[in-house]
This record gives sequence, structure tokens and C-alpha cells, in this order.
Amino acid sequence: MFAATAPCTLPIIALDTFDFVGYTDSMTANTLIRRELLSDQGRAVLAAMPPPESFPGRTAFAREVCARFGFFDALGNPRESSCRAALRDLDAAGLVKLPPARRSPSVAPRPRMSSDPVPAACGVPKRAGAVAGLDVRPVAGREEARILSRLLHDEGVSLVW
Repeated sequence: MFAATAPCTLPIIALDTFDFVGYTDSMTANTLIRRELLSDQGRAVLAAMPPPESFPGRTAFAREVCARFGFFDALGNPRESSCRAALRDLDAAGLVKLPPARRSPSVAPRPRMSSDPVPAACGVPKRAGAVAGLDVRPVAGREEARILSRLLHDEGVSLVW
């Protein structure tokens, strides 16, 4: 049938993942970035940097931190998100003073559920197709969105905005 062949031997290469941050998953990268920034050498580098307030925002500061520490992924992109998260932790611990967070006005706030219960419907059939004169239209305004959210919540439907 098949000819016997010699067993295939593959070299096994062990890599220290602490040296190859770009090839690790994001959770490991987050931990490594925090560890590096908290080290004595990391604190010295952060202390030698221009103050965070001199940057236009937290993202610009995180980009500069990534450049100075070499926090890049496998494609060479700076690990801004992981770096910002680590810097927020350092800020909360009082080790770094970050500029205040800026909210983008282009991001609309998520609608909240109405705190008032919605009265039960009377005389409504079980199937939507059996409702005479059914008017389906988009939700208009925050108040209607809150009422819809409350109705769906009461029916056990979770809504992701």
C-alpha cells in the first residue's frame, strides 16, 4: 500500500513571549504593558517624557508612550488601546497624571429604560399580523426609545444599542 517513510522531525523553537509582545494575545499584551510601565525603568522613562497635559489628548500621549517603549503589534501598529488602559490604571493609582478624558460629541448617548412601568395592553391579539390598522414606524426621540426599551425589558427581550 503505502511505502514506509522516515518520521518527520520538526525543530521546536521556544520563544519567550515577554520579548515578543506583538505575537501575544491582547490580554497578555495588556499585562506586559502594565508590568513594563510599572517597572522602575518604565517609571523613569515616563518621568522623562513631556507632561501628559502637553499632548492634545490621551490617545496622543499613549501613541508617544508606545513609541518610546516599543509597544507594537505584529503588524507594527502601536498598541494604543492597551497602553491607554494601563495609563488609566496608573492615573487611578496616582502614579501618572493624565489630562481629563474628552468625550466625542459625535457619539450619541445610549437610550435608557423608562423608570415608569408601561401599562398592559388591552385587547391585543397574540400575533402582530392580526392587529387591524397596525402602524409600524421608527422610534422617534429619546422618550419613545425609553418606552420601547422598557416594553422589551418587561417581555424578557434584551436590546443592544
